Amino acid sequence: MNVSRTSLSSDCSSGCFEIVADDGSDTWRASFTEDGSEIEMTVVAPSGTDTCRVAADSAVVNLSAGTMDDGACSFPGFADGLSGPYSISYENGSLGEGTYEQEVDTSVTNDTRYAAGGPTVSPSIYSTNVSVTYETPQLMYNTTALRVVPGESDD
Repeated sequence: MNVSRTSLSSDCSSGCFEIVADDGSDTWRASFTEDGSEIEMTVVAPSGTDTCRVAADSAVVNLSAGTMDDGACSFPGFADGLSGPYSISYENGSLGEGTYEQEVDTSVTNDTRYAAGGPTVSPSIYSTNVSVTYETPQLMYNTTALRVVPGESDD
């Protein structure tokens, strides 16, 4: 996820952009604010609370790995301490700007609540086995991008 500092609020007292995962008994929450020169992200998880700060106009946040700014800061990874299944919500979305991508292992449909350019759905293969056999001493192999989920690095 890439977060832009200029779109964030200065504190959470009147609302701030948040990503929340909730399993019905525990909650994992990431709150994003700015202080004029830094992006601040505070993660409150069942395992504890951590705050990351980056002096930049934007920052890449790897929620699944629990890192911000290419590992310069770490925090409890996404949904750490929750037992599945859990719901995911984006709160105060108008107080945060940037880009994000999310993969889920379930059937979903395009949501009509959003205007053009809003979140969309595209199919993906969640897991597969691939085997390659060749019978020559030389092998030429061409491929397009291959993604592996779960546990893949978002780097």
